[in-house]
Amino acid sequence: MPPDVLLVYANPYVTATPVPPYGLERIGHALSLAGCRVTLLLPWLEAEPLAALRRQLDPAPDLVGFSLRNLDDALVVRGERGPGPIDTTGFVDAVRPLVEAAVAAVG
Repeated sequence: MPPDVLLVYANPYVTATPVPPYGLERIGHALSLAGCRVTLLLPWLEAEPLAALRRQLDPAPDLVGFSLRNLDDALVVRGERGPGPIDTTGFVDAVRPLVEAAVAAVG
């Protein structure tokens, strides 16, 4: 039986125009070509991301991979006058419960 692989696009920063998981899609395609059954999950498009993940973890896949959203926003200039506050958004704390659930299910 081919391995079951769950790929999770961990992007809690959902906007009106979601950023597609291009890199994760490429990895998923390569895994499919290698004979794996691949499921791609975008949990933050659901009302309850952790519940969406838990549904995909029953039964547990053979492998779970996470892709964290881009860590930079590609915005080089924030103002015309000197340094100002840097706008940062952290994703690790929001993603951690999902990773822990995946480790517990596959572990």
